[in-house]
Amino acid sequence: MNLMNNLKIGMRIYFIAILLNVLMMIIASIGIIKMGNIGNVLYDIAEIDIPLTRIITQMTVHQLEKAVYFERAMRNAAFLTDFQNHTARDSFNSAKESCVKQGRLFNENLEKAMKIPEHALQNAKNLQARQQFKDILDALKSINKEHHEVDKKMKKVFEMIDAKKLTGLNIKPIKLKMQKKTCFILLKNY
Repeated sequence: MNLMNNLKIGMRIYFIAILLNVLMMIIASIGIIKMGNIGNVLYDIAEIDIPLTRIITQMTVHQLEKAVYFERAMRNAAFLTDFQNHTARDSFNSAKESCVKQGRLFNENLEKAMKIPEHALQNAKNLQARQQFKDILDALKSINKEHHEVDKKMKKVFEMIDAKKLTGLNIKPIKLKMQKKTCFILLKNY
């Protein structure tokens, strides 16, 4: 304080002005850094989160439609007999084709969805974002694995019905673990 008391009033004013300018520069620098961080977060939301959420939603819709068509195919398969009910056979084939088509659409969307976190993982700015994208990619890989298992089981059931090993009243409820819960959990956690 002695130093300030020894200075003239003009010098004190200059000193205070310089101190205030330095503090303003520090505050402005902090503001610019924070705005840059906010920009990165908004970029992640606009370029990664929204497209990924849209694709996961489409995957969920395809998955649910696939389950509906599978149930229709099973219902129509129950009406197939040795007399070959043509209406039931046509309905079964139509539901089977729709089920396969929905599975194909699901696979296409899953491939698109897996590319987004892979790309984001390479361009992640911090460790937290990198871990989040890694978790999303792992969840998508898990969904992919489960989906292929379900597809194999569904194809086996369709083959058995086409080979007339499962016909009419011989069809028993077939328990398939559809991964729609996994998609909903992934979407909820994301």
